[in-house]
Amino acid sequence: MIRLAWSTAAALLLALVPLGLAAGRPPWVMPEALPLIGGLVASYLVATVLVSWTASGRGPSRWLRAALAAAAGFAPLLFALALASPNYSKGVLLLGVPFGVLLAVVPETVGEAGLGRASVAALVLAAVTLGLGKMGEDGQGWTLGTVAGSITAPTDPRLETTLRPSIFYTLRARSFQNHFETRVPGGAVTAVAGGYLVVTAEGSAYFATYDEEAATLDVRLLPGALDLDAEGYFAQAIPEAVPPWWRATDVLAEESGDSVRIFVAHNYWDDSRGCGMLRVSTVETTRAAMVAGQPLPPWSVVYDTRPCRQLETEGQGGRLGRMSDGGLLLTVGAHGFDGMRRDEYLSQNPDLDYGKTIRIDPATGEGRVYTLGHRNPQGLYIDAAGDMWQTEHGPVGGDELNLLVPGANYGWPMVTQGLPYDGATLPSGIAAGRHDGFQPPAYAWLPSIGISELVGVTRSRFPVWQGDLMVGSLVDLSLWRVRPRAGRVAFVERIPVGVRVRSLVEDPEGRLVLWTDGGALVVLEESEGNEPTATAPAMSGELLFGGCLGCHPEGGNAVGPGLEGVLGRAVAAAPGFEFSPALQAVGGRWDAERLDAFLDDPQAFAPGNRMTFPGLPSPADRRALIDYLRGR
Repeated sequence: MIRLAWSTAAALLLALVPLGLAAGRPPWVMPEALPLIGGLVASYLVATVLVSWTASGRGPSRWLRAALAAAAGFAPLLFALALASPNYSKGVLLLGVPFGVLLAVVPETVGEAGLGRASVAALVLAAVTLGLGKMGEDGQGWTLGTVAGSITAPTDPRLETTLRPSIFYTLRARSFQNHFETRVPGGAVTAVAGGYLVVTAEGSAYFATYDEEAATLDVRLLPGALDLDAEGYFAQAIPEAVPPWWRATDVLAEESGDSVRIFVAHNYWDDSRGCGMLRVSTVETTRAAMVAGQPLPPWSVVYDTRPCRQLETEGQGGRLGRMSDGGLLLTVGAHGFDGMRRDEYLSQNPDLDYGKTIRIDPATGEGRVYTLGHRNPQGLYIDAAGDMWQTEHGPVGGDELNLLVPGANYGWPMVTQGLPYDGATLPSGIAAGRHDGFQPPAYAWLPSIGISELVGVTRSRFPVWQGDLMVGSLVDLSLWRVRPRAGRVAFVERIPVGVRVRSLVEDPEGRLVLWTDGGALVVLEESEGNEPTATAPAMSGELLFGGCLGCHPEGGNAVGPGLEGVLGRAVAAAPGFEFSPALQAVGGRWDAERLDAFLDDPQAFAPGNRMTFPGLPSPADRRALIDYLRGR
């Protein structure tokens, strides 16, 4: 009876915990994962039978036999998956199989009394897990999982101030938390009417004004939220739907005298037709009405992506920009139709809006394809010269910065710098690491940074940065300063900010204002006495290392070799990287003294090597970086 109780509790845990940890959602909102969960539970039951047959006697050999028998119980599942190569979560599998083996062996490693206590504990844990799953089944996040950005309603508005160093400026980051009611990652911010207009993922609009001297943020809700019909969407039970991703994606505001016209891009579900789209809606109000927090007038529709269809919510894009000819540019993602998980891929079909940028005439609502071959275009910035910069999510590797050329094809999914998230081999006909025959990116991040929106630095507040692009990231928790030159990128600088940057804007005073997946508004300003000087204090080793990552990515090689374990490693000996003959001729191993000399002047250390970085002139900076590298 005790073993039956244990097996029941263990089977429940196996069905709930791996999916919660790997995907952040309970199994009943992920129908596509149910076959894999069922296979894990069935394999566990087979494993328990095998263990009971083979684990007899005493001593360590008994436990070894039990573990081997338990592993054998999962072998048929692994063999079947290897043959079928279905679309399943390897994260669930990698967590579930060792967890199931452990659960199957437990009865042979504890006595009857211990098994009874373990059964009670497992049943309690299963009940708690079920409760957490019920809390998260609406898509707002599961405590056990990793759905980023799920937060609670604002109950305690507060301010957190930190310093964020960069190469030229030490930034003061004021993070205004719990000022906006939102529980879903997404939404956007723009500067308008002397303040900031925030549209949350759920479609609610807020007007905020910032007082730099008092370090306060006054926030007012503007009644009149957008209608996304999220309830109708979720009622359709689309298996591929990721609930937190049905949301508002961008906001654009234009002022003319006292009038303000607002455009918002957002998902919309047409319940009558049972299909969804990316919609651009608009409303006109006044500066005075926004400042007073008055309700917004009714929204009207500018454009709906075509055709209306049952879309997966992953990769919707949805950024807006006003073109120099008056057109409205909308980025539209491929929504997961990429020829990998599905045979159909939309971004190369010129008759569909998905995987494209669309030029919209706001007066007539007519739209046409402007560029194609996009995966998930998460950022759009149009500079004063009319150049259109776009950031695009790659898969595992290959986040891109693109300079948009009318009619150009950017290649997705036929070419990519990355691989599928599950590590599977790319289908035949898809070229990894190449852009032959298609418009190449101006720059690509390897590994991916979880790229988001971007904005140009145009004001005089940060003079060294003028003309640069600031690119937000989600996974990397950073801003990346990008210096474009003649359509390409001269260099990038990583600026850690410690938040998932969903949207950003430069305000009229030159501040950088971030909207985060945690529902916070972060204002970045220069700290006092912050003019760049040649005698600036030493920077942190972590920050300096962040600047190295553009060429020396973590976990592998790119333009330069990976730097993990560089101290003590033989010079020119990182596996898988082809070093210059000049560096190969140096010999010996990297120690602190040698690394200091190299960082001071790479060409003086090994004349003719391929390192283009001029060096760190500050001995304090070099020490900080070397000390940081000791721990890697």
